[in-house]
Amino acid sequence: MRRSSALNPARTDIRGLICGVRIEEITDPVMREIRDLDKLIDDLAKGRPMEKILNRAPAKV
Repeated sequence: MRRSSALNPARTDIRGLICGVRIEEITDPVMREIRDLDKLIDDLAKGRPMEKILNRAPAKV
């Protein structure tokens, strides 16, 4: 039997830049999901804890 996994609802709290694009300004839902995962992977690879990535305050411009 296969189970589907659910995406973490806190993923919408991810903020910042990935590939020069501000994540919170992306309107296409599929592209937003892709960029959220990109940012998550990049930050985890840099050693940042998951709690800090998901609870981070919006970046000041």
